[in-house]
Amino acid sequence: MEYGFDTIFARAQDAMAPLSELSEFGFDAFEKGLQFQAELLGDGIELVTEELKLLSSATSPTEYFQGQVEVAQTYAARAQERAQGFAAAATEAQATFATWAERGLQQAQAAFGETMATMPGRKAA
Repeated sequence: MEYGFDTIFARAQDAMAPLSELSEFGFDAFEKGLQFQAELLGDGIELVTEELKLLSSATSPTEYFQGQVEVAQTYAARAQERAQGFAAAATEAQATFATWAERGLQQAQAAFGETMATMPGRKAA
């Protein structure tokens, strides 16, 4: 069996294959982050719009403050849902990354360990 440049290069490509998975993981996480920020921005715009509607339509301070309570409850519930979604996404990302790292390390060790152990001139351990 030949252990020249071609073999080492092929093994290196195999060992580096998990990096393409990491790229996909990174792009997916980035996309989810942007989506989360867009949703938060949308919530903020809706909150300001609701506040302005309430301010312009209230006929008394009592009516305004009652409306404030309703708006605050609605957006507090929405913020809690967003926080739970963010925590779930972060947990999923952490688990995915840990799995990727473990698998990648095993692949690299398998690819390079066998090549390095069988190279001519290398002493057996």
